[in-house]
Amino acid sequence: MHRRTLLQEPHISLHLDVIHDILYVEWAGPQTEETAKDGCGKLLKHVVSTRAAKVFNDNTLATGIWSGAAEWEAKVWFPALYKAGVKYFAWVLSPELYSQLSTKETLKHTINDIIVLSFEEKVSAENWLKVM
Repeated sequence: MHRRTLLQEPHISLHLDVIHDILYVEWAGPQTEETAKDGCGKLLKHVVSTRAAKVFNDNTLATGIWSGAAEWEAKVWFPALYKAGVKYFAWVLSPELYSQLSTKETLKHTINDIIVLSFEEKVSAENWLKVM
C-alpha cells in the first residue's frame, strides 16, 4: 500500500493512502468523550492539510463509552469535516458493545452533506470508499 503516516499516538493513528485519497483513522484502546474529541480535532486538522475527501474510520480496536461526544460529533464535527472537503465517511464498528453503542448514538443524529455508512468488516468499507 501507498500509505504515509501522519500521526501515531496511543489512542489514534492517521495514515494517508496517496493513491486513493483515503485518510485512514485507527482508534485504539479505551475511548472517552475527551479522547474522542481530541482525536476528532486531530483528524479534522489532517483533513484540512491533506484535502482528503474520503475517511476510513476504523474502530475495531476501540473500547469504552464515548457517547458524551456523540451530539457534538454530529452537529459540530461532521459539518466541519464537510466544510474541509470530506464527502464519504466509512465507519468500521468496534466488536466491543459499549463502543458500538457510542457509534450508534452518533449516527442517530442527522448528518447532512457527508455520506456516512457503518460497516462490520474493514474490507467492505475500504472497497466502498475506493469506488466512490
